[in-house]
Amino acid sequence: MAAGNNTSLNIQQPNISIFDGEQNEEWRMKMRTLFVSQDVWELVENGYEDPDDISTLTLAQQEKLRENKKEDAKALYFIQVAVSTSIFPRIIGANRSKEAWDTLKNEFQGSEKIIMGNGSIVKAKGKGTIAIQAKEATKYIRDVLLLPDLEQNLLSVGQLVEHGYMVHFEDNGCKIYDKRDGKKVMANVKMEKSRNFPISFHYPRYNALKVEVKNESWLWHKRYGHLNFQSLRSLQQKEMVYGLPKIESKKVIYDLIVTGSDEKMVHEFKSKMMKRYEMNDLGLLHYFLGIEIQQTEGGIFICQKKYGEAILKKFKMYGCKSVGTPLVVDQKLIREDGSGDVNASLFRSLVGSLLYLSATRPDIIDWPGSVDDMRSTSGYAFSLGSGMFSWASKKQQNVAQSSAEAEYVAAAVTTSQAIWLRRILGDMGEEQAEATTLMCDNKSAIAMTKNPRNHCRTKHINIKYHFVREAVENGEVQFQFCKTEDQVADVFTKAIPKERLDYFRLKLGVQQQSIKGQC
Repeated sequence: MAAGNNTSLNIQQPNISIFDGEQNEEWRMKMRTLFVSQDVWELVENGYEDPDDISTLTLAQQEKLRENKKEDAKALYFIQVAVSTSIFPRIIGANRSKEAWDTLKNEFQGSEKIIMGNGSIVKAKGKGTIAIQAKEATKYIRDVLLLPDLEQNLLSVGQLVEHGYMVHFEDNGCKIYDKRDGKKVMANVKMEKSRNFPISFHYPRYNALKVEVKNESWLWHKRYGHLNFQSLRSLQQKEMVYGLPKIESKKVIYDLIVTGSDEKMVHEFKSKMMKRYEMNDLGLLHYFLGIEIQQTEGGIFICQKKYGEAILKKFKMYGCKSVGTPLVVDQKLIREDGSGDVNASLFRSLVGSLLYLSATRPDIIDWPGSVDDMRSTSGYAFSLGSGMFSWASKKQQNVAQSSAEAEYVAAAVTTSQAIWLRRILGDMGEEQAEATTLMCDNKSAIAMTKNPRNHCRTKHINIKYHFVREAVENGEVQFQFCKTEDQVADVFTKAIPKERLDYFRLKLGVQQQSIKGQC
């Protein structure tokens, strides 16, 4: 049989001061000292981590976690018993000491707090000195709190007593007696319906010396430097000030074009830009760099009618009659035709305008043969389906001794472009197994591409053009004869009649279309 003695364990609770909303810094300093003495300050200040899965912890880590929870609960208890019943509801939902400690810090630290009679807390925005004006002298009371919510300074009876004043309440009134002469009344205030005793105070003012300055701009800065532009503008509109410096600014108008595949993102970007800058939404794009744009449900159409008319008006040719072809058939251009010199600046402006127009409108390009240097022009056009997608028109570098040689050089240039296009399709996964068919209207040139041997008729041709024979032999390209009447590439090399021009233009997929009378 075993017998035991009942042993009682007494734990002495530390003496903790109660926090009621006042003297926050003093209370927090005392509590910090208490936490340090109990070895829990680190938990209160930094907290501890609570893992999601305790089973992943080692035995030592689990023991450390239990110890942290135990010490944290002790620290939380110290905070709970150290606040008054009016403050406790603010931390009733806190589960850890750090949460309760930070809640009290955020609510009470940084400015003075005043607890009203109904339990509400009013924040004081400032602290200063007030002056009570008496008949003989001015009396000062320091550390008076400013409460904007009350729209007045709050002065407690305790502050008056601390400064040695005597306060007497009688017959719904309050009398404040001088601390030196107990019979001298400093203030006699009647109580209002709100049970307050309003006192009119005089704030201490500081006198400024009179200084004369000659620099008026410096005086303006010292007097009105703290004002914003809206206040200065209001003073000027009311004609209260004169001579304000003005900055002349010119309004500059910029056109901003926004493009994108996501309509929602485009609208969001436009809204942000309009909020930040002064700008207007002009809607869909209609005109850009001389190109008119018409966006409809059927597609997007562009033309340069307005730009072309502007060029004609600029160079005084708007009233001239139009022709059906870019050049007159059988007309040869000669450098020295006997005409006089022209204005170089005006001529360069005209050429530059036409170059931009031809670069943006390939359907109006024309490169005729030159009578001066006797060099031919190479031209080609590649089509996919019913539309042309690659074309060129370029003067040849060498003078051809026959039409067959000129066509052979053009065939070499076309072959180079065809091989490049085949490689692009191969990179896109569209490998071309069959040879690309090239149409040529010269049988002698076709025969030269199929004959790998050099003979007297081809020895003078630059060797760099003979690679076309290897391309034919390797099966990359093949040449097929077509009649001159069906050679659509002639629109890039020579002047042709209007009937053939319209026919070739239709075969190339170039059509004339008017959109609401604009193009």
